Amino acid sequence: MRQLLIMVLILSTLSLTAQDRRGHHGKRGDHAKGQFLKDLSPEESANLRTKHMALDLNLTDAQQREIYNLNLKQAENRIAKQEEREEKRADSKNEKPSKEDALKRMNERLDRKIAHKKDMQRILNEDQFQKWERSNKRSHQKRKMKRPRSRRSR
Repeated sequence: MRQLLIMVLILSTLSLTAQDRRGHHGKRGDHAKGQFLKDLSPEESANLRTKHMALDLNLTDAQQREIYNLNLKQAENRIAKQEEREEKRADSKNEKPSKEDALKRMNERLDRKIAHKKDMQRILNEDQFQKWERSNKRSHQKRKMKRPRSRRSR
């Protein structure tokens, strides 16, 4: 009887610890942080991003000013695109964009990324640029892993 009770306790403990907690871990905190970041003005967002980069890359004052302007432009563009998407979503009533629209949007996004990378390469020295690229790759991989499985398979 005692062995049976021990076995039941062990199995129940294993089944509880074997559950995938990724979906539940930190969900409340992630949502709160995401909402906080969405409520920031472009200036506040650019300032925070620039300070993070200054800490990570050991930027000079001149580099910080240039990167702040770049981040500000990027934040303003991001907000404008978001508002544009929300308007289209409200007008189209959940219709999927055409293949041409999707291709155009992808090309615009990639062109912006290429221009941003060139600007960063111009502003940063070689070591800083390599560190920035490694950091971007890690961040991209983390975001990719956080996405729900159904979105990744599209």
